Amino acid sequence: MSEQKPIIILAGLQSDGATYRLDPLSQRRLRETFPDVPTAPSIFVGFETRADFESLHGPMWDYVVILLTGLTRKRVEALGPVIVRLPATGQEFVVKERHVEDAEPVPGLSGSNMGHV
Repeated sequence: MSEQKPIIILAGLQSDGATYRLDPLSQRRLRETFPDVPTAPSIFVGFETRADFESLHGPMWDYVVILLTGLTRKRVEALGPVIVRLPATGQEFVVKERHVEDAEPVPGLSGSNMGHV
């Protein structure tokens, strides 16, 4: 059996929050598989300090996945693992349903690119 490709969510950090959106390949996969499901093109979640990104946003990723895909987490995970990627830093986080606080780093990343949220 071949390994499933991940559903990737891109997170752009700003001084007051983060904007989340599906990466183009993940978005195309979801639209091809579920063409009639309405989705949000992007979602902004605010924070007061950068430290809030890790403490507040990680637990919200389940909801971000649902809003961006229009699907339940179980339906999304049937397509593959869900990863939040910060393009500016190269960090990637595997998002586990209801267990985001225990998120595991993506295999193959090392050093400062490895993240836990």
